[in-house]
Amino acid sequence: MSLLSTGIFIPLTPNFVISIDSFPVPRGLAGEFFCRVLRSRQALFTLGKISILKVTCLAIERWYCIFRPIMYKHYFTRRRVFLYILAIWVCSCLLQISKFFEWKLTGSKCSSVKAPFGEKGTQAMIVIYSLIGFYFPCLITWASFAHITLLFKTSPMARCYGERQRAQQRALLRMCAVTSITLTLCWFPAQTIYVLPPFGVTQIDGTLQRAGRIFAMFNSCVNPLIYWMTNKEYRAGLRHFGKKNSRPPA
Repeated sequence: MSLLSTGIFIPLTPNFVISIDSFPVPRGLAGEFFCRVLRSRQALFTLGKISILKVTCLAIERWYCIFRPIMYKHYFTRRRVFLYILAIWVCSCLLQISKFFEWKLTGSKCSSVKAPFGEKGTQAMIVIYSLIGFYFPCLITWASFAHITLLFKTSPMARCYGERQRAQQRALLRMCAVTSITLTLCWFPAQTIYVLPPFGVTQIDGTLQRAGRIFAMFNSCVNPLIYWMTNKEYRAGLRHFGKKNSRPPA
């Protein structure tokens, strides 16, 4: 759902699809909201980070399901999964909170505000943010799927499940792994380029940084194709949905 929301927010974010000059900036509290949440790209990148952390949570869930089936029933109840998702949303919002204070409404325009943390503070915050919000989650995700790939045949699931159930689990794992790899590859350039401007390596909003952001947003467009290619149930459900909606009204 957060991947879909990210795609929806792309055209609503100034300078991604539509120029900032084409956006009418409202006045008052609505204008402050526009500048601090949309113009600052806080909403867009918060949803992106939520997607990354959810994929990491999915990788851990798959690992427990395959290697720790008894503990899986305890740690992944419906209530606990809800709490995990809530924690992901809260953590992602906190990681992006600095963007809320980087822009403000000045008259009828949005203007940037100099970061109050100083040069060293800004560098430290961006490094910590990148490690917690991207690099560590991706490392955990890849390690989980690599371990599953290498030892799946010796796992309790492979020993106890029937051939049909094992095939279903492999198909699900394949879809999750491809989704995770695609997400990492799409976001890695943008996240790495984002770290560089405070250290004087690249310019803020330069061509390289804009290209990285576009590549990251492209991830939201390719996920439906990944689901279509790697999951037979998804294809069947989509076909059924298409046939149902293509019927003429009675």
